[in-house]
Amino acid sequence: MTELEEFVQVLQRVRGLDDLQGAIEKLRTILGVAHVVYHWVNSDGERFGAGTYTSEWVDRYLEKVYLRMDPVIFGCFQKFTPVEWKELDWSC
Repeated sequence: MTELEEFVQVLQRVRGLDDLQGAIEKLRTILGVAHVVYHWVNSDGERFGAGTYTSEWVDRYLEKVYLRMDPVIFGCFQKFTPVEWKELDWSC
C-alpha cells in the first residue's frame, strides 16, 4: 500500500477537526511540501479548516485581511473541484 493510499484511509476515519488536523499534517509529510491547508465554507458562511501554517502567520493573514486579495480564495470560489495553483491569476 502506498503512502497516499494510507492517507486516504486516514482521511476516511476523520470524525472531527482534530482528526482532520492530523490528516493534513500527514499529507504534508507524504507530499514533501512546507504547508497544506484544507479550507471549507458551509452554506451559512461559517469557515472551517486545518492547516500547517503557524498561528502567528494565520493571525497576520486575518489581521491584514489577506482573504480579500488571496488568489487561491478567488480561484476556489470559481470551482467546486480541487484547484491547480499554477493556473490561478497571480497578478493582484
